[in-house]
Amino acid sequence: MTYERFGKKFLELASRYREYFGEIQELREHDTLTKFLLPLIEALGWDLYDLREVKEEVSVPGLRGSADCILYLNDSPMIVWEFKPLRTTIEFHDCSTPKTVAKSKLRGLEISKKLKAKYFTMSSFRETVIWNGQSEERIAGLGLAADGTNREQYQKMLWRLLSRSQVVLPVPKKV
Repeated sequence: MTYERFGKKFLELASRYREYFGEIQELREHDTLTKFLLPLIEALGWDLYDLREVKEEVSVPGLRGSADCILYLNDSPMIVWEFKPLRTTIEFHDCSTPKTVAKSKLRGLEISKKLKAKYFTMSSFRETVIWNGQSEERIAGLGLAADGTNREQYQKMLWRLLSRSQVVLPVPKKV
């Protein structure tokens, strides 16, 4: 996947977002997943049908709960991804469930650390926040404006940090 092809697909998704914006409270997590987040992950160059690359609902031994999705590169977990309904805001908590978001963030960061994943990402498509999976430092976060005015900025952030072609494996330490 090239950035240009990603841009075209992202424009389609952003247009769909604007189309559904009036119904945002009605959409559930599964709707957001199938209509926005999985197409986004695929547009970022990840192969949704390759279980060595994308796994959903992953249980991690020794931890409660599961990761909504983990993206792998050469058998190494790169991104632990938590999906949220389109109506959910992640950082600004103007939704009715900020405790749920906070619990999901803690669980996702715990899973990321245990798996040694590069990033933990939480997204409702409306908003995406990315943390370093090991240090828990917030790396980036942005919400898509309803009118799409910041679409290019949002698109660039997603591509730069989450596209398969931009995620780099850590260099092995010499023993």
